[in-house]
Amino acid sequence: MTVLHRTRLVLAALCATLLMGLSVPATNAYVPRATHYHVGGAITLDTNLLSASGASAWAIDEYLSANTPLPPLGAAFMAAEARYGVNARFLLAAALHESGWGTSDIARYKHNLFGYNAYDRDPYRYATAYATYAANINATSKFIKDFYLTPGGRWWGGQPTLRSMQQFWSSSHRWGVSVSGLANSIHLDAFSGSAIRVGTPVVAGRLHGGDRASVQVAWKGSDLPAGVEFAATWTPVALDADVIAAASAGSAAPALGDAASASPTSSPAVPPAPASTVPSAVPPETPSAAPPASIDGFVAATPASTAAAAAGIAAVIASANRPSIALNTTRTHSADHGVTLEVATPRLPGQYRLSLELRDTGGGPLPKAERVQIPRVAVRVWADTSVSIDLAASPDGTGAVVLLTNTGREAIAAQPALDPSGPSDPDSRAFSTLTVTATTADPANPAPVLLLAAPLSADLKPGGSLTFQMPTIEAATGRVGNWLSAALNVPGNAPWVPAYAPVGAWFAAGQLSATVPPDALDATGVALVGPVPPQGSLPSASGGPMPTPMSAPAATPPPTPVPIPTPTAAAPTPEPTTAPVKHGTWLYSEHSTAVSYRGTWRDAGSAGYSGGNATFSTTPGNTATLTFTGSSVTWIGPMGPTRGRALVLIDGHAVATISLWRSGFVPQVALFARTFRSVGRHTLTIAVLSSPGHPYVAIDGFVVRS
Repeated sequence: MTVLHRTRLVLAALCATLLMGLSVPATNAYVPRATHYHVGGAITLDTNLLSASGASAWAIDEYLSANTPLPPLGAAFMAAEARYGVNARFLLAAALHESGWGTSDIARYKHNLFGYNAYDRDPYRYATAYATYAANINATSKFIKDFYLTPGGRWWGGQPTLRSMQQFWSSSHRWGVSVSGLANSIHLDAFSGSAIRVGTPVVAGRLHGGDRASVQVAWKGSDLPAGVEFAATWTPVALDADVIAAASAGSAAPALGDAASASPTSSPAVPPAPASTVPSAVPPETPSAAPPASIDGFVAATPASTAAAAAGIAAVIASANRPSIALNTTRTHSADHGVTLEVATPRLPGQYRLSLELRDTGGGPLPKAERVQIPRVAVRVWADTSVSIDLAASPDGTGAVVLLTNTGREAIAAQPALDPSGPSDPDSRAFSTLTVTATTADPANPAPVLLLAAPLSADLKPGGSLTFQMPTIEAATGRVGNWLSAALNVPGNAPWVPAYAPVGAWFAAGQLSATVPPDALDATGVALVGPVPPQGSLPSASGGPMPTPMSAPAATPPPTPVPIPTPTAAAPTPEPTTAPVKHGTWLYSEHSTAVSYRGTWRDAGSAGYSGGNATFSTTPGNTATLTFTGSSVTWIGPMGPTRGRALVLIDGHAVATISLWRSGFVPQVALFARTFRSVGRHTLTIAVLSSPGHPYVAIDGFVVRS
C-alpha cells in the first residue's frame, strides 16, 4: 500500500468520525446515576438538577445586589424553577459563570446571562439578544430542561446532572466543575421561622364594605427582609342578610371579595382555601304546594315559590360559601419589627376571618423552613345601615343596661318617612324603637315579657350611641332567670337589624351570660329558653332577619272562654308540607296551608312585617288555627293603639287572654309562646274578642320548634 493510499484512508476515517459526531452526539457511557439534592447541601457533578433548591427570591435579590451590577432577578429564577423544575441555585451559578457575574457585554447589552448561542468564533455577534433578563432566564431554563435534562432530548447525556450536561454544553471540559464550585460558594441569606413570633394583627377602626383596612403587624425575633411581601385572605364566617335578600328578590348576589375586583398586581393568585359554612335564613314564604327547602336546619313550611326559588337560594348560599379570595396588601409604614398594611375589605357585610401570610418576592410561597405562623383575627365588616347592641348587667345587679350604637354610614331616622302610596297598617306611623324582651322555660310562668320599647327621640348619627336602663328585671317578669333579646326596629328599613349576630344573654342572679344554663334544657336536649328563635332566624320583608320578636306584658287570667262557632263547610286542617326534623325550627307565615281561618280575615301592609304583610280581623268570634307537630310554638304579631284582645286555645282548651293594645306601634311581638315537654301534634287557635274602639287582632306568623 502506497503512502498516498494510506493517507487517503486516514482522511476518510477522520471525515466519517466527524460526520458521526455531528449527527449523533456521543454519550459518556460511564455517567453515574444522579444523586438526590438536599436543600442547603452541595451541588456536585452528579447532583440531580431537576430538584427544588429551597432558595428564596428575596435572598437571591440580596445576593445579586451585594455582589453584581444585576437588578433583582430572584423572582425570575424561582419562577423558572417552579415552571420547569430546574434547580434555581444551579441556574444562578450558571448565569454568573457565563456572564462574568453580570459584567460581560453579552449580559449587559443583550440581557443574555447564559451565553446562549455565543459561539467561540464570534461570541458577541452570534449570542441571542433578549428583551429582559427575566425573558432570558425563562427561555434558557426551558431549553436546558428540554434538550439536556430530559431523556430523548437532543443533548441528553444519560442523567440530569452537570457531568452529563458538560459533554455538550461547553467546549471546556471544566465547565461543570466550575459551575458546581460557584454554586457551593453562593451564600443565600435565610431567616428561621422559629425565630420570628408574630403577634395578633390589629385592625384599626370600624370597617364597612369596600373600605381599605389599616392592619398593624408586630413581631419579635429576626428582622423581616425588605423583599418579603404580605398577602391577605378574607374568609367569610357569617355573612349578613344581603345575599339572602338578593335570592328572595331574584337578583344576582354580589361576589365575595369584589372590593378588590382585580387580581393582585404583584403576586399570583393564592391557592384558595374553602370558606367556612355561612349561616343562612329562609326567605319569606307564600302559599305553595312545593316541598320546603331546608338550609342549615331552618325549614320553611311553605317556600317562597317553586324549585326556581330553592335553586336561587342554593346559588346564593354556594356563592357565600365559595373559596375565599386572596387580596394583595400595600405597606403604608414600616418600623423595627413592625409594619402597617393597607388591605382592601370585601363588599358584603358580615363577620370574616382575616388571614395574613408572608410571601416571597413576587408573591410566590416561601420555602417551608422560612414560613411564619401569623394569628388569624376576626373582623366585622359593617353594612352602610347597621347597628350594634350590647347588653350589660346594671351596677346594682337588678337590671341591665343596653348600649345602642350606629355602626353604619347613614343616620338612623327617629321617625322614618314611609311610602304614602303603599299599603299601610293603622299603626304603621311609628318611631324607630329599641326593644328588649324576656323569655323563659318556666312552665309555671311562660309568658314573654316586653321589658323595654324605647323610641328614638332624635336621629342617631353614624358612630353615635344611646344608653338605656332596664331596672328590676326579676320583679317585672316574676322569674329568677330570663333570656333577654334586644333589637332595633326601623320602620321601612329592616337591614338596620344586625343579621347574624343574635343580641341576647341569659340574665340570672344579677349577671349576664351568653350561655344557657343546663336546667333550661328539656329531656331531649332542646333549649327551652327563648322559644322565639334568636335574631337573624326570621326573615323580614327585605329578605333579611326581622327584629327579635317582642312580647306582650304577662297575660291576665283568662276569662270564660268565648264560644267559637264551628264552620259549616270547613275543609280538614291540612298537614304541614314537610315532616318534622329533629331540633329544627319552622317558620309558618300567616298564609301557610297549615293555618285555617274562620270568618273574614284581610291583609294589611307594613314594612315592619315579615314579607311586608300581616293578616287581621276585627270581628269577634273569628278564629285562626295552626295545626303543627313540635315541642314549642310562638305567635308573632303586632301591638299598637288600634289593637284589641284575643283568646288563645291550645288543643281546644283556653289558656290565655292576650291584650294587644299599646300606645306605640310595634310590628313584631312574640304575643304568646308555649313550650311542651316533648314533640307532639297540637293546635293553636287565636280567637278575636270584643274590644270597643280598638278591635284589630293580627297574625304575622308562627314559629314552631321540634
